[in-house]
Amino acid sequence: RDITERKRTEQEIVRFSRLIESSLNEIYIFDSETLRFINVNQGARENLGYTIDELRGMTPLDLKPEFTVEMFDRLIAPLRTGKEKVIVFKTFHRRKDKTLYPVEIHLQLMTEGYPVFVAFIFDITERKRAEEELKESEEKFRHLFHKHSAVKLIIDPADGRIVEANEAAVRFYGWPEEKLRQMFIQDINTISPELVKAEIEKAREQKRIYFEFQHRLADGSIRDVA
Repeated sequence: RDITERKRTEQEIVRFSRLIESSLNEIYIFDSETLRFINVNQGARENLGYTIDELRGMTPLDLKPEFTVEMFDRLIAPLRTGKEKVIVFKTFHRRKDKTLYPVEIHLQLMTEGYPVFVAFIFDITERKRAEEELKESEEKFRHLFHKHSAVKLIIDPADGRIVEANEAAVRFYGWPEEKLRQMFIQDINTISPELVKAEIEKAREQKRIYFEFQHRLADGSIRDVA
């Protein structure tokens, strides 16, 4: 029975090792005291460009140029004291060829048996690129919106709050942009909110994509708008 249980344990260890090795994510196991890498899976090795023998002579600090020894010790202190079970943070990893790539790190301290740190690391290069593209797109939209010659307001459909007003709207209505963004469309429309809702429903039924209202300007004058 003892032999059977030992073999089962050995098989489970081999299976677990294979799962780690074949994982698409980067997985690092390193000594809790010396911080030297014990094992680094294939996905990490291929991304970094190091061999396993090279990595076993290294620590996480060799891959993280943003961190000093003191900074890293402070980071992992909550794991060592048991205050935290997992810490998640973002930084950059440096490959063997000195190029950097952004990563999100999920770090745990495994205390069963010989204590080791286990890090599951996600290469977030594509996520960062998508975020940057989205930010650039938003900045372009914001520039076009604010500089457009037509009067433009962005209204929150839930409560009618004016979220954004472009420069043409500021000139047209006569209120400063900060003031407009504290107002509701009901403050500008000359008809009641109930009638506004009814007009919207009517336009929807008639499949119109515009509305005609009368708006009150800062000087008290009334203008027809669509």
